[in-house]
Amino acid sequence: MVKFRHALGKFGRGRWRQKIAGALVLAAAVFLSSPLFAFAQLSTGLEVAGSTGLGTTNPKLVIVNIIRVFLGFVGLVAVVIILYGGFKWMTSQGADDKIKQAKKTIINGVIGLVVILAAWLIVAFVVKQFGDSLFGVVDEEANRPPEFNYGLLGGGILRDVYPSPGAKDVPRNTLIMVSFKEAMATSSLIFKPETKPEQCSQVLYDQGACGYLAKIGNDLTSPTNIQIINLTQSATTTLAYDLAIVMSVDGKTFVIRPIGPIGSANGYTNYKVVLTSNIKRARNNSAAFSGTGYGWFFSVSNVLDLTPPRVVNVVPGVGANGVVKNSLIQINFSEPLNAITASGRVILGNLSQGVGNQQQFDDQANPYRLINVSYEEAGSRTYVAGDFVITNGFKTVEFTPRAICTNAQGQGVRNSCGRDVFCLPGDKNLSVLALAAAVNAVTHETTDLMSGLSDAAGNSLDGNRNGLAEGPANDNYRWQFATNNELDLEPPKIVLPLLPEHNQAGVPVNTQVKAQFNKLMSSATLINDYFALIKNGTVNNQSCTSSVTRLDPNDPAPNAVIPFPPDVLRACYPVGFSVTKEEVYLNGTATATRARLNLYGILADNSDYVSRLSDKIQDLHQNCFNPAECASNQANCPDQTGHN
Repeated sequence: MVKFRHALGKFGRGRWRQKIAGALVLAAAVFLSSPLFAFAQLSTGLEVAGSTGLGTTNPKLVIVNIIRVFLGFVGLVAVVIILYGGFKWMTSQGADDKIKQAKKTIINGVIGLVVILAAWLIVAFVVKQFGDSLFGVVDEEANRPPEFNYGLLGGGILRDVYPSPGAKDVPRNTLIMVSFKEAMATSSLIFKPETKPEQCSQVLYDQGACGYLAKIGNDLTSPTNIQIINLTQSATTTLAYDLAIVMSVDGKTFVIRPIGPIGSANGYTNYKVVLTSNIKRARNNSAAFSGTGYGWFFSVSNVLDLTPPRVVNVVPGVGANGVVKNSLIQINFSEPLNAITASGRVILGNLSQGVGNQQQFDDQANPYRLINVSYEEAGSRTYVAGDFVITNGFKTVEFTPRAICTNAQGQGVRNSCGRDVFCLPGDKNLSVLALAAAVNAVTHETTDLMSGLSDAAGNSLDGNRNGLAEGPANDNYRWQFATNNELDLEPPKIVLPLLPEHNQAGVPVNTQVKAQFNKLMSSATLINDYFALIKNGTVNNQSCTSSVTRLDPNDPAPNAVIPFPPDVLRACYPVGFSVTKEEVYLNGTATATRARLNLYGILADNSDYVSRLSDKIQDLHQNCFNPAECASNQANCPDQTGHN
């Protein structure tokens, strides 16, 4: 303040001094007042009160809104006082007593403004840190009904869902995705109307793989088999069957696209999605879920996601040389993708055919073209047949070729578990191309959801990383690498103690389960089929840790089996869980993988659990986790050779 008064005093007492001083005060007042007016619109820390997802029915939010209005009004009064002081100064005509009064008025107004801002920050801190104890527990955990059949996600028929259970700040334009471990009866999830919905592609519509939400009976009021419920609005009213499009390309992963944004632009909204017992399996038309089905909750924000997805990293790396030919190809994205555009099978001739020409690739018999692997030879383009699979919370796409590797004697190569190993063409310069979806050139909105890769909010791929979805060809993502004719057949190992450690007692009920390997791992095998948490006990006199097997539709070997509990053992999986992975970097290069078991709930107190990692887990060279052991220097990670 001393410096401020001294600076103003240099101008003397003339009319120019009054005008300049008045202009400075007025500018300061406008500058100081603008945050107050913005408090009603911008983040000030009080958005924590709204992030509970309970809308205007939340008592905490009501109290905070009252404080918001009161402080805004008082802040407006402070601004008026500052403006009044500035007016008095401008009209003082150099009178010392009037200037002193004006300064005093301005100082008091500024002090009041600072006090109001401090009060605002204090309220924000108190609400965030002590809101539940002051106002009562009012978040969704206390107000929503309990989850049901929780263990079905991971322990049962479900592999993954999106948004994940308990997710917050979900954008209003989100897709809802469900991934099953086996094929479902498509008609029990998708209703094909007589007239094709605008959002459906003709091909999927003709196949009965795109339509509205399936329902029981033909009555317009019949309940849907997938129920989408706005809990903030009503705990019983579900989204009408024709207000969401359901799509699938393989009968296992289903993408639900609400017609128009869900939630509200005015606040957070709680949603529940229920997969009812009317959903059927394809193999025998039996119910996929018992009892009331499976349900999960998430909270939708008041904003739209308009940020396009990007490629974070790829394996093999850009320009890599000497890549062993039994390598898988992996693309990691910045956010979850639309699952049905990022997965599919490239068929060139018959299923076992390893490569094909341009005509075979373009033929209608080839169902998937949005990502491809190819190389140029003798002036023509040759494509590689195989499967693209999306996992890791819908953020990682992985390609497995179809051609079985052979050794120098022409015999098929198998890994340490006795399963076939598949190979890319050897000694080739391979190119991988991922197509962006078509967009409007002006608005950058996706115009054809099935024309290329897009995220879980419908934003097309940003392949050139300029922040805009420009569609093909600007945003197509392409990279190259070179293979050799060698194989890597070294099995992966765990290099750090499993977390929690073996035989560790007193583990918190909200613990995280992690395993870190010594190699980059296949995301398609780091799934809850093969990485699970099981209660160490019995149900109806049956051991939870006993291996119950069934055919594994994901394993190319026809007789392969995986641990799979029948309904009587569902209690062995007390909470829902899924598996995600992250890379471990050394000198800026990804060299290994850390797998994380995500638990959607807390474990039972005073209970014993076993974390099971199957030998179906593989590295990016298709070597299985067998012998299932840790590095020799890890005493706390037991050798469990043959563990499955």
